Amino acid sequence: MSNPKVQTSRRWLAGAEYWLRLTAGPGGMAAATTAFTLAGTSLLFRTLPETEAGHLALLLSLGELLSMVCVLGMPTVLTRLYSSPQGGGRDWPYDVALTMGVSLLPVAIATALVVQIYELPSLGIVYLPFILCTLTGLQVSVALLNAARRYTWSAVLLRLPNAMLLGAWLAGVIVPSLSSLGAALAFHLGSAIVSLVWGLLLLRKAMPSGPLRIPVRQRLEGLAFLGSSLTMVMPDQGLVAVAGRLLAPQELAAFAAAAILLRPFRLLRSVLAGILMPELIRRGSGRYRRYFLALGGFAAAAGLLAALVVPPLARWFYGARYAEGIAVVPILAVAGVLHVITVVQKSDFSARAPAASLSSYVLALVLGVAAAMLVGALGIVQMRVLGLALAVVLAEATECAVSLAFWLRFRRVELRRVSAV
Repeated sequence: MSNPKVQTSRRWLAGAEYWLRLTAGPGGMAAATTAFTLAGTSLLFRTLPETEAGHLALLLSLGELLSMVCVLGMPTVLTRLYSSPQGGGRDWPYDVALTMGVSLLPVAIATALVVQIYELPSLGIVYLPFILCTLTGLQVSVALLNAARRYTWSAVLLRLPNAMLLGAWLAGVIVPSLSSLGAALAFHLGSAIVSLVWGLLLLRKAMPSGPLRIPVRQRLEGLAFLGSSLTMVMPDQGLVAVAGRLLAPQELAAFAAAAILLRPFRLLRSVLAGILMPELIRRGSGRYRRYFLALGGFAAAAGLLAALVVPPLARWFYGARYAEGIAVVPILAVAGVLHVITVVQKSDFSARAPAASLSSYVLALVLGVAAAMLVGALGIVQMRVLGLALAVVLAEATECAVSLAFWLRFRRVELRRVSAV
């Protein structure tokens, strides 16, 4: 009879090999594009006037946050439906076109609200509705590519617009007159359009079209997922949007210049979230202790390394600029660890929980994170950049705690059901 410890070790190794093989392609390509994003954005923050750098940080955050609102939770609906065994034979061009069409009204409302709330340059006001329309379509195409298990392509296309900000910096080096906020926004919008077209062409090859179309009833279910999706970006991009109203552009630029250096935490969660949901739908229930131990240990080690290494690198790179932002890097590293370790329970619960449980979960999650952001806003007013960093930690901790509580209750019910059978 085999030694139980040997069997356990073999299961660990087999599981690690499976997930390494599954994530190596998308993780590697996502890491490459994220490296370009980190380089391009940080170089732009170093060369642009601090006011323009603050406006760039705010517009990029608004684009990511509001595009997620405008798509109304449909990426999760598409992933759930198209990843299921009955997912074939669907009319994906119709589903994509209708989703983008429906998003036009939220885009118009969001743009009008932004104009009323923020003092943005005219170029930013022109840029915003176009980038929102493009990013909603890109999110939909990426969700379908994930459902088709084209994880590498989805990881690249989702990050390509931000990665091309490196091109905006290079253009400014070659032609100094292009070292401006307008050129950076133009590069970002152009690359987003290219990514959308590219994603649709890939879908045409990867996913045959059939007669089935998503009915209105199932589309409305996307509203339940909207809150869950938003909580992925509310602790960072949402709080940057709040801070854009409370802080001067120079202070916002200081925070963003430091936060961009910790983007690998967001990269890791984004890649894992894109893979875990369709895989957990296919695999069904299982044991998750190994996932938590492996991911938690890796995230904690990465957080400690970031807290020690990033501040001196940032001071060397930015020079005398952004000292206030660099000082909060260790706090942001804690937020990064919390951001990563939430992905397992949140992906499993979103993938397999019944609709009624999801509605309760999303409501609790949105209310919890919104309350944390409200407390955080008070901290921003009192402590400025330090308050913004602490607000990010509070929001991430709230998301982690709420997700874990709902997921553990779901697992207990599931395990009792399995035991009864």
